[in-house]
Amino acid sequence: MLNKENLSQMTPEQFRALRRKVQVISRLPRDGRDIPASFAQQRLWFLSQMSASSDAYHIAEGVELTGALDHAALQWSLDRLVERHESLRTTFEAVDGVPYQRIGEATAFALSIHDLSGLDDVQSQSQLSALQEQETRAAFDLEHGPLLRGRLIVLAADRHVLLLT
Repeated sequence: MLNKENLSQMTPEQFRALRRKVQVISRLPRDGRDIPASFAQQRLWFLSQMSASSDAYHIAEGVELTGALDHAALQWSLDRLVERHESLRTTFEAVDGVPYQRIGEATAFALSIHDLSGLDDVQSQSQLSALQEQETRAAFDLEHGPLLRGRLIVLAADRHVLLLT
């Protein structure tokens, strides 16, 4: 089993030999052909058809950002992530009941901003918890997307929480 320690102890020759063994995943051509959904994507699509409001597979992460935050730079960074990674622009369309991937054009990342800086600590923590819960429970539209959401919660001029789901 490979892990960080094993890799750090490899000689350059061992590392090159390992890289030769690794199979390259070929990129599918983007010539208008339907791209089948993976088995994992099919499973999620199927579950979403059974219960549109299911949040069982939502992965919600939050990170506290301290210090001065350049909102425009954060937005620019998130836009570049969406532009670079097709999986962040992928939605699903059913053709004869079978889900297929649709990779959309890069658009701006929809980052909603909630300013709680005018509230006292108790109120802002209560509101932050409510926003986290709301974000975790909100359904995704697998057909229209986006399948990644973000909220920036401003707690103070130098304290923010970025929620990504």
